[in-house]
Amino acid sequence: MSTALCQKVTDTIITYLKMLKPHGELEEMCTAVLMAVGSHFPGMIIVKLWDRPDLQSLPPRSLLVAVGKLNLYQGTITYIGATWNYILRLLRMAEEEEDMLVMCHVLSRLVVSARKHLDMGSKDGEERDITPETVSIKAYCTLRVLFNCWPLKNMKKVAEQALVIVGHLFFLMSPYKLKNQVNWLTQRLMTLMSARLKPFYISQCICQLLDALTLSGSGGVNLLSQIENVTDMLFKLVSEKITNTDPHSVQNHNVSLRAFSLLTKLYNDQMVSLIRKTMESKDPARVMSALQVFRDVFHVETEEEEGGS
Repeated sequence: MSTALCQKVTDTIITYLKMLKPHGELEEMCTAVLMAVGSHFPGMIIVKLWDRPDLQSLPPRSLLVAVGKLNLYQGTITYIGATWNYILRLLRMAEEEEDMLVMCHVLSRLVVSARKHLDMGSKDGEERDITPETVSIKAYCTLRVLFNCWPLKNMKKVAEQALVIVGHLFFLMSPYKLKNQVNWLTQRLMTLMSARLKPFYISQCICQLLDALTLSGSGGVNLLSQIENVTDMLFKLVSEKITNTDPHSVQNHNVSLRAFSLLTKLYNDQMVSLIRKTMESKDPARVMSALQVFRDVFHVETEEEEGGS
């Protein structure tokens, strides 16, 4: 199909979506058609996010879903910066849960693509419109919008997907900027602990934060000042019941233990002291958790030391 004909098909679908706002199977079919065109001309679909007359309203969901999927396609790197700029505007406009979930769909794939291409450097030979510095700024702005503009505590599904995105953002932010957000982030995560999310999403987010900080070479003074709060969250998370039929419960337990291990590598003496303090609790469940953490974390530590000697 010629480029001109693909453009006409795209324009027809977008117009139809705006006028009739289809749902269900019809909406999915429109997305499929946009994806079919986008597989050959990804830029033709992506630019439709901002190449439209009414920029004060959200684009059709089918278009957003298609753009989200196309973000992982080869040949879309030249649009990452422009797409992210526009998505940041849309994040502030989204009010309905369904719209926020679609935004999460787009954003999660966008940040994954950004991480992938930055890790590859210039090896892929594609021209790009992003640099590590600009991505760091966008990641920081996105982090603040998600936590400050969206009512995450009241929207469980949105909060869970937002935390997945946030975990990727940690690795895109500069170490200096990330370390400066630790106090603020800890308070936000503590708030979400009471929102009845699946524990895995919080434990994974904490673990990714610690991973990113560890990669920078140190946890920083802010993490040290929050170590009791972070440890308290992790003890609650690792104490969650494990159900073999629920993969998330198993993952939560394993990720929580890994987070303890990362904290111990960063602050060994402080963590030993905090674990010992928890062992003195009058709550048998907390004592059991502390014993398990001590056993698992220091068993791993010992194995690593023996392997390196």
